[in-house]
Amino acid sequence: MSRFEPAADPRDAIARGFYVPRPGKGIGAELASRFEVKPSASHLLVGGIGSGKTTQLLVARDALAANDDVLATYIDVSLTLDPANLSWFALVALVGMALVKSVADEEKGQAIPVPGVFNIALDHDDRFEDPEALEIDLTAALGEVVSRAARRYDQSRDVVVLIDSLDRMTDLARFGEIVTSALPVLRQAGLGVIIVGPLTSIYGLQGAIVDRFDRFHHLPVVNVQTDAKGLDFLLTVIRARDPDNLIDTATAFKLALFSGGVLRDLVALAQLAGEEAYVDGADRVELHHVKSAADIFGRRQMTALDSEQVTRLLLVRKNGTFVQMSEKDLALLSTRRVLEYPSGSPRFAVHPTMEALLAQVAHAG
Repeated sequence: MSRFEPAADPRDAIARGFYVPRPGKGIGAELASRFEVKPSASHLLVGGIGSGKTTQLLVARDALAANDDVLATYIDVSLTLDPANLSWFALVALVGMALVKSVADEEKGQAIPVPGVFNIALDHDDRFEDPEALEIDLTAALGEVVSRAARRYDQSRDVVVLIDSLDRMTDLARFGEIVTSALPVLRQAGLGVIIVGPLTSIYGLQGAIVDRFDRFHHLPVVNVQTDAKGLDFLLTVIRARDPDNLIDTATAFKLALFSGGVLRDLVALAQLAGEEAYVDGADRVELHHVKSAADIFGRRQMTALDSEQVTRLLLVRKNGTFVQMSEKDLALLSTRRVLEYPSGSPRFAVHPTMEALLAQVAHAG
């Protein structure tokens, strides 16, 4: 069941042929199309953990890269820095250094010299003696790098950066500061920007962060209860990773329902069910293995919840509504314990793997 690895790099999954396009025009393709219309636009992409944001970002990158008039550079911040401790100037420096590498790769090693201010910004924390001077130096250095990146064989082209992993930031105030400070610098350099941000940034007072961007995109979970095309999409995801047909259609259907429409959870549940089948000595994954996997997954989701959060989950389970009134409420969304299904009137539900456990709590209460 190595094909069902929820923590695997999405780039590897695409390369191995595991990628399955969502029904209709996916957000990745839409982003690429919008940059053709407005190359210097800024976009915010949000969605729950495991909803497929990185995959859509890579789809957008590949679609943009197919155009000779565009340099599209993907940047995974987490490979260099801890997103939780990121500063705006470090983000600008990462963008500049990634563009330097992109041009060097294109020109077979004839790299743009890396401006020293980029290394300074990465090696220090946010306690600079003269932050205004740093901003001036960073802006100038990034402008020079972008100007070089925008030229290829005496032809001009647009430059777009796709910034991943900022959805891991739990401090929304810090994320807001980064957006407020870094985005103007990136725009001034003439860059098109796509940033993957925390799902919780579109709720409550922090929703003002969205206004800093030209457009924001919410990648929702698949509504497995009412969306037939979405359900078939999830079943196709399983088939793409199961060439030996170890999971039959009925079992795959149950996996899709237990996933709640979250792609990463679908893959994780399939892997857990496969482990249960192996321990059981079975040749195929059967329904009782899926139920065991769901129970294991649900108990993990129940871990570390306090009584207040359990009460909130019971209300969501009963009413299908959810009003975010605190940081704890937002945490239930960001950790997929509560799932939102956007529609004309958004519907909320507890994660299906938690349903039976919460029913026991309700009965005991």
